[in-house]
Amino acid sequence: MKLELPGCELNVSEGLLKFSWRGFAWLEVLIDRCVAVRFRPRGQDGSQQLVFQFRREDQESGGTVVALAEVPPEFSAPAQQFVAALGREYGIRSVTPEETEEEPLTRVPSAVQDWLVSPAGAPAEELYAEVFHRIEAEPAS
Repeated sequence: MKLELPGCELNVSEGLLKFSWRGFAWLEVLIDRCVAVRFRPRGQDGSQQLVFQFRREDQESGGTVVALAEVPPEFSAPAQQFVAALGREYGIRSVTPEETEEEPLTRVPSAVQDWLVSPAGAPAEELYAEVFHRIEAEPAS
């Protein structure tokens, strides 16, 4: 089973999930160590990240290894098929967006009694607004 993406190839064979970031690095992980896979939005053009989560056999939590692969919009269908095949053949859980939703990013209101700093000036407010907009538009990787 293989998924070829620009800059990255994923291949499952002989019990190993192999990542190859062409000209950069490679990673081989026992396929039975993969506990979940999910798609995460990346940018506003429809790009996504394919996020794999691995754990050691003897650990239920902690010791997590995460591998990411960039999925351009035109590779979305083959990536979805690859993830579905991983679920069917190896029982790897595909995490839905609802399961990974984070609380929205908010600022501490300056009117709160425990606020320690005086209100920010106009340039700082503009910077905060721009940073919040960028974070919402393109989540961290």
